[in-house]
Amino acid sequence: MISSYHHFEDPVALLGKAKAALKPGGKLAIGEWFPSKTAGTSGTPPERLKAQMASAGYVLERVETHLEANGMYLYIFGTGAGPGT
Repeated sequence: MISSYHHFEDPVALLGKAKAALKPGGKLAIGEWFPSKTAGTSGTPPERLKAQMASAGYVLERVETHLEANGMYLYIFGTGAGPGT
């Protein structure tokens, strides 16, 4: 999902339920803006996103920062179950 996480009213409940749609060992990628007053972007602070996803039962595998100059990180989460997690 790209640039939508910060619009979710209750991301923990929503993505907790979405976990059932992933295959064992499946991945969820979230491209999310990080808040920047100078760039005028709204988004989700990285620590909040990571904590909420952990509460929803996901395991952070890595954060790609190659879009940082554009104000976005790409978070890759696994479910913590199955091969490749």
